[in-house]
Amino acid sequence: MAARDRFARPRAAVAAVAVGFAVLVVAPANRAGAAAAVPTRRAWVQGDSVLLGALGQVQSDLRADGWTATATAFGGLQLVAAIPLFRQEQANLGSVVVIELGNNFCCDVSQFGAQIDAAMAAIGPRHVIWLTTAVFEPRQQQINAVMRQSVARWPNAVVADWGAIVAANPQAVYADGLHLTPTGRSLMTAFIHFLLDAWYQRQLRGPSSTVVTALGAAPADGPSGQPPAPSVPAGMAATRDGQGYWVVSSDGTVAAEGNAISHGSVGNAVLGPFRSIVGVAATPDGGGYWLAADDGSVFAFGDAAPHGSLGGVALNQPVVGIAATPDAGGYWMVAADGGVFAFGDAAFHGSMGAVTLNQPIVGIAATPDGGGYWMVAADGGVFSLGDARFEGSTGAMHLTQPVQSMAATRDGRGYWLVGADGTVYPFGDAKSFGSAPPPTAGSRSAIYAAITPTPADDGYWLLAGVPAQ
Repeated sequence: MAARDRFARPRAAVAAVAVGFAVLVVAPANRAGAAAAVPTRRAWVQGDSVLLGALGQVQSDLRADGWTATATAFGGLQLVAAIPLFRQEQANLGSVVVIELGNNFCCDVSQFGAQIDAAMAAIGPRHVIWLTTAVFEPRQQQINAVMRQSVARWPNAVVADWGAIVAANPQAVYADGLHLTPTGRSLMTAFIHFLLDAWYQRQLRGPSSTVVTALGAAPADGPSGQPPAPSVPAGMAATRDGQGYWVVSSDGTVAAEGNAISHGSVGNAVLGPFRSIVGVAATPDGGGYWLAADDGSVFAFGDAAPHGSLGGVALNQPVVGIAATPDAGGYWMVAADGGVFAFGDAAFHGSMGAVTLNQPIVGIAATPDGGGYWMVAADGGVFSLGDARFEGSTGAMHLTQPVQSMAATRDGRGYWLVGADGTVYPFGDAKSFGSAPPPTAGSRSAIYAAITPTPADDGYWLLAGVPAQ
């Protein structure tokens, strides 16, 4: 059956965002100029006196999370003076560069675009994230406009709106409207960290080999050890009797295992180069499913009815998960900033959109009666809304790998979290059936993306992708 992707406004609006990280403006694919970046966690962060106030915090925060990061800043630095530095430090720039410059531009604003082009040429085939400036004087609006226009010429560059964060959080800067207060230093640190992590996650699109680990009473139906596919696993849903499941990949491909029946896939022709599938939810009878993309588009297959989507809506942050109501009459989607979007008969029970999160939201699970839902962040922090009961979290623990997904027990009195390394964290009445086995000597580590329990809660599957290179 053909995919149905229909747009409708959400039934319940997301709470107003007081602190929200601006979505990256992704460049069109047909612009010439640079090769794709190499996906490694090596970053260079360059700034002026604004970044200087948060320099140590930014660098230590990134390094603590496994980034090989170099952060440099000089008071009064202009972009034109940074260009020779980019040439000189070619061997140390890594795979991604963050630039916080434009506050000290002294000349005709129309010349700023030529300096951006020169900087991009000097940086070379790396991903570059340009931060807009705070509008501490009217001229900065022109600077930011030229930045957006100029960056749009480069396929390996995006603009992230730091200026919007300052506008929404005036306490982030001192009376000059520019330099960072302690609150602003923390905001900038978290913003840069989020941008780098989001970029890195987008590089993990494949190729990879899908691996499903069955634990407890979950049937081991595969797939495992298959040839690499040009994508990564994105989500998983079990059939009504637990004798099969569907695995969806980031490119929209759906694989049916056991007694699961394939009702169709999306494919790259529909998604295009800048959208990825991030989750799947099945109808109660197993006769269909919905696939959610990171831009909020929803694709319905089989007996899954389309209840609307966010395709075409400008989001603050990308969608990261989807959960269906018990009667299949609606669904919720959650974005990385904790914004929740309700469609069909899904009731809006609140969101985290107006809350400053330590880490982005990575998943959502609904209660059995549809009267609430949980959201989980990358640090394992769990947020319970509606009739969802809080049963614990890993938010205060030091995790070796970030949490990737969550799943609820059938009675709603517990849930499981799974980390990228396959570690399972059970809470409430969720039983532990173990975690993923460690990789064998000489093999590549799998990156776990989802956990799916059996209908009887007597086991679960862990979904992972093993990078091909």
